[in-house]
Amino acid sequence: MLMLDIVVASLLVIVIIYAASLNKRLARLRADKDKLEALAKNFSESTVRVEESMTRLRQAAADVQLEISRTESLRDDLVFLGERGASTADRLEQLVREARDNLGVSPANSPQPNSSARPKKKEVQGVGENESEIRSDAERKLLEALRATEK
Repeated sequence: MLMLDIVVASLLVIVIIYAASLNKRLARLRADKDKLEALAKNFSESTVRVEESMTRLRQAAADVQLEISRTESLRDDLVFLGERGASTADRLEQLVREARDNLGVSPANSPQPNSSARPKKKEVQGVGENESEIRSDAERKLLEALRATEK
């Protein structure tokens, strides 16, 4: 019987040692559980912030898209106005030529109210023609500006 008591006692010592080891492991697991809960809470808060940011980002993208469509509309309007301005300038230029031809006045013979204020004359290529005409600086600059809007 003594032998049986020694075996049971030794088994009890082994169980106590194992229980102590298991208790330490459970304590570490509980400590890690608290850390894991804190991590899960931080993750949840981060997820909420990301969702809010995504909502704001979607709204900003919608606003940008609206501005892009407005800008495209304005660009189309400007292109149209530029084309209209160019065609109007061409018609105006043609009317000025016709009026000069009908009156028999050349740009070089035009009367100037004040000869000291007379603009310098330069030779410039005609619009769509290869003939040379003499135009004042103001006419030339106006035509250049109108042509620049066509491009």
